[in-house]
Amino acid sequence: MKIIVGSKNPVKVAAIKEAVQEFWKDAEVSGIEIDSTVDHQPIGDEEGYKGALARAKGALHSEEDVDFGIGLEDFCVEIEGDMYTTGWIVMIGRDGRIGKSCEGRILLPDKVANEIRNGGELGPVMDKVTGIDKVKHKDGMVGIVTKGKIKRKDFITHAAILAMARFISEEIYD
Repeated sequence: MKIIVGSKNPVKVAAIKEAVQEFWKDAEVSGIEIDSTVDHQPIGDEEGYKGALARAKGALHSEEDVDFGIGLEDFCVEIEGDMYTTGWIVMIGRDGRIGKSCEGRILLPDKVANEIRNGGELGPVMDKVTGIDKVKHKDGMVGIVTKGKIKRKDFITHAAILAMARFISEEIYD
């Protein structure tokens, strides 16, 4: 089985690989850069989903022998004046079936949310706030605010397994 992730971010690819190997031990998982077709900092569920779907489709069609394409798109959403970060994960099979899931939502600190409202992107804003280069390629926002108790890779892995549910529990979904 061959699975392509529409990202070269090492944390995202490792998280998907871990999730996939829970069910398909011999699966080959790799990442390629796929354009999300959305803003660098997507805002709202619809834009986040659109980005993940575009990445999954691009990954699926990147090579002829790909069984599944997986797209991930992190985004921010505002609810009653508070801003949260989360991410969509979309998995598309060669047969056209789609599995999807969303990560949990994490409240952003006001100083981070304000920079995003003014056009900033979460990754670089977190780099600036924490003084850590490429936070998104490490433990991410979730790792920073939970003092390392929840790592970005684990956060993504759990959501990826939920997106895979349609394929690992076909007897219930189909």
